[in-house]
Amino acid sequence: IFFRRFFPCTMAATSAESQSSLSLTGLRDTIAGAVGGVVCTYVGHPFDTVKVRMQTTGATRPLATGIEILKNEGIRGIFAGVTPSVAAQVTENAILFMAYGYCQKAVMWATNTPRNEDLSLLSLAGCGSLASAFAALGLTPTELVKCRLQVNRIAAQQEGMVHVTYKGPLDCAMQILRAEGIQGLYRGLSSTLLRELPGNFAMFGGYECVKWLLCPEGTNPDDMSVARLVVSGALGGASFWIVAYPLDVIKSRVQVSEQKVEIGGLVKQILKTEGPRAFYRGFTPCVLRAFPANGSLFATVEVTKKLIDSVTAK
Repeated sequence: IFFRRFFPCTMAATSAESQSSLSLTGLRDTIAGAVGGVVCTYVGHPFDTVKVRMQTTGATRPLATGIEILKNEGIRGIFAGVTPSVAAQVTENAILFMAYGYCQKAVMWATNTPRNEDLSLLSLAGCGSLASAFAALGLTPTELVKCRLQVNRIAAQQEGMVHVTYKGPLDCAMQILRAEGIQGLYRGLSSTLLRELPGNFAMFGGYECVKWLLCPEGTNPDDMSVARLVVSGALGGASFWIVAYPLDVIKSRVQVSEQKVEIGGLVKQILKTEGPRAFYRGFTPCVLRAFPANGSLFATVEVTKKLIDSVTAK
């Protein structure tokens, strides 16, 4: 069984789905991803703020960094950038889960697989990776604004950072547009893709693998309890960051820099001036964030999809 999950044999041709059915499925996945993105953001944003501060300022202790933010900037500081973060997560996950569903349909058609439950874990991981390429187009501008706002108050003290005071997410976006044009909002697109492609391969592969392992033999994975979905999503999210964290450090540095940055040169500079450990600065709060944030994300997506299916089936 395990071997067949990774390398499925050619199966009978899948029945053709109508265009309307595919559209409804895509809409369902889009809504579920958007709802999951909102829940994920508010659960995980404080950890994300600490992570970005550590990545961009040289701080080394996550708890001390979080306390310092609360002491100097209050609750608003720890939730700085939450509005663009919500926009980022809603946009990313709406596109991501919609594209993930369509990628599965495409692989089913290409491999002559009748059901998505019969796709291999390798295929599902690949679908997640491919879907993230589409999501990155919507994610990059909102991630840029979020990162700028998260370091806004301390940027003037840091050499090489953008020294601009932003009144909020809209003001930040408008200032970037005026100064750099539309391409300015897509600063860090290449580094975002560099992070998302391998990261989502690991995340969706990890999620589907744990979900399959936790599913009792003879039962339908779609009928799993919320608790098991949370565990599967949490471990999938942790897998993302274990694989992609050094690439996320590069993305954050690119997006808060006052000048255009060449990725290869940035990597060499970090290694030379800060050493390899700099690529894992902020890793602890990031992985801690993954457990509640990604656990709630995947559980919310699955529950929302079931709810929509139950309503539309009536």
